[in-house]
Amino acid sequence: MEDSHCVETERLFLRPIRASDLAWFIKVYANPKNMKQIHDGSTLTKKQAQHKVNNFIKDWEEHGFGMWILQEKSTSQFIGYAGFRYFEEKEATLHNQIELGYIINEPY
Repeated sequence: MEDSHCVETERLFLRPIRASDLAWFIKVYANPKNMKQIHDGSTLTKKQAQHKVNNFIKDWEEHGFGMWILQEKSTSQFIGYAGFRYFEEKEATLHNQIELGYIINEPY
């Protein structure tokens, strides 16, 4: 991934999601408090989390945009993710559309 896709603010470092982020996503998606406002509020399995991460990476590769990990500079902790997602799923109501989305991890 190109460095040009990274963003830095006073408190955060934003970078495209990587396959190595999967363990963090598994924890975030397994937390009911993080998921209560997402779709039907259901938590996700490891397999579902892997699928989402793969799709986030694919968006950057195929469309040049996607989701960023939000990393707190002072602690190096991931606090959430945000960005754009391209919907390819034909059954989705947003098929062939772009969504702005985010999840901020529960402690934050």
